[in-house]
Amino acid sequence: MKNEIIGLLSQTEIFKNISDDILQQLADQLTVIDYAPNTEIIQEGALGDAMFVITKGKVKVHHHEHTLAMLSKGEFFGEIALIDSSPRTLSVTSVDSVSALVITKEKLFEFLYDKPEVILQMMHKLVQRLRNLDETIIVQLRSREQELERLVEERTSALIQKNEELTNAMLQLQKTQEQLILQQKLASLGQLTAGIAHEIQNPLNFIINFSSMSFDLLSDILSTSNEQEKSELISDLKGNLEKINHHGKRADEIVKGMLMHSRTRSTEKTPVYVNKLVSEAINFSFQGMKGKSNHFDCAVERKFAEGIPVIHVVEQDISRVLLNLLNNAFYAANQRAEQSLKNKIEFEPVVTVETSVSDNVIKISVKDNGAGIPDSIKGKIFQPFFTTKPGTEGTGLGLSISYDIVHAQGGEMTVQSKENEFTEFMITLPVS
Repeated sequence: MKNEIIGLLSQTEIFKNISDDILQQLADQLTVIDYAPNTEIIQEGALGDAMFVITKGKVKVHHHEHTLAMLSKGEFFGEIALIDSSPRTLSVTSVDSVSALVITKEKLFEFLYDKPEVILQMMHKLVQRLRNLDETIIVQLRSREQELERLVEERTSALIQKNEELTNAMLQLQKTQEQLILQQKLASLGQLTAGIAHEIQNPLNFIINFSSMSFDLLSDILSTSNEQEKSELISDLKGNLEKINHHGKRADEIVKGMLMHSRTRSTEKTPVYVNKLVSEAINFSFQGMKGKSNHFDCAVERKFAEGIPVIHVVEQDISRVLLNLLNNAFYAANQRAEQSLKNKIEFEPVVTVETSVSDNVIKISVKDNGAGIPDSIKGKIFQPFFTTKPGTEGTGLGLSISYDIVHAQGGEMTVQSKENEFTEFMITLPVS
């Protein structure tokens, strides 16, 4: 076994051309350690005091998930620990079953105490290895620089495409305004123009600002040679692109909402079973909220009257109204539940949906036990662009569209609410 170790050491780059007598003395200082597959032999950031010579198997040298080198029998690693005791700069993990000769810095120094010629030869080999490593790093840096330039070009192209899409959205919005005027969907053109300008300006401002910041980041990325700084700048650039995408979608929602207000709806009415339509809307809305948040939960009370006659309405439009009211109800109840949880107050979110019929009028009620609507704004909730949702969560067009749809079907929509108790929307539709 000892002769095999000496033979292996004589073939190892750092110990080549050293006499067998000296290698025999060195072998006495070595320890043989076996490692199972996927064992982390050296951990990045840990202090090092030993080097390793592989006698069997393969290891990978890596930085997190990025593999830098694969080493096998006769190759060595961890030699920087022989020079200083700084934290390890890379990790080394066994690929399969590995055996390695291990020598600590302390034992090696004891061995080399009276052997200056061996020290010089080992230092020469270490310096040569470090130079080779530098060359490898330079090649990798150049490769990563090329990859970075490619990514920058892709991100720049994406920014240009987003700007073009926003321009197209603005053009579409202009067409929508013309349709609104022709169909008299709003009583005042001034109100419409002011609302659009206000709602579309916010996402536009965000997109313009983050686009400008992104171009500055691109310049910084191309000008710096510091790899860590480049990584941080790329992370910032990615964050900006995500924000641009978010606010672009926000502008898209506003445009779609305006299209809903202005487009000519189908006047074809079909027979509809109210309870079935309401039940389907509840299921769709509830699952949609669950899809947005795994933590969402809300009790649903269904109070459906029996014997409700079939009504003739535009089913798609009424379904859209129900979904909007249910989404708002689930949102309000859930928001109060989250606030109660923060304040350690017991609260069960509940949405109650009720159907009834009297005097040839069908009534559909959607009620939640959320925070309610203040009296000061109750008269504004059916106005276009008015919303109580924070930030960019709502476009302020859902209730306005729903109100128009119900009136187009010959019905009415009303609201009752009491702060910190409930909000109830009531739809009434004629049977015939």
